[in-house]
Amino acid sequence: MIRLEPLMREKKAFDMLYHSQNGITECPRSNFFAFVGDTLVTPADHVLHGNTRKLILELAETRFPVEERSMSLKELDDIDEAFVTSTTKRVLPICKINEIEIGNGLVGDRTKTIMSLFDAYTEAY
Repeated sequence: MIRLEPLMREKKAFDMLYHSQNGITECPRSNFFAFVGDTLVTPADHVLHGNTRKLILELAETRFPVEERSMSLKELDDIDEAFVTSTTKRVLPICKINEIEIGNGLVGDRTKTIMSLFDAYTEAY
C-alpha cells in the first residue's frame, strides 16, 4: 500500500480494494461488502475474519439474504450498493470504485439499514 500512496493521492482515493487471482478480497484495514439486489455479498476467503465482519454478517442475516463467496472484479459493474467495515470505520458506504459509480452514486437504503443496525447494536452494548 505504501508504494501506491502517490497513486492514491493522484486519484483522490480514500482507500484501496485488494484483488488477486482469487478475486476481490478486502481493503487494507477493512472488509468489503456489496449488495447485489437485496443479497449482501462478501468475500469468503483470503480476508480477515474479524469481529466487526462477523457482527455485520449476523446483523445482516436478520434482514437480507447473505452470501460469503468469491467476487470477481467484473461484478463491480453489477453491484447496487457497497460498503466497508472495521472497528474504526464502523460501516462506511462506498459510492464509487475507480470510475465505476456504485448504484446511483448515493448511499443506498440497504446500506443505511446495515448502518442503523450496527449503530443500534453498539449503542445497546
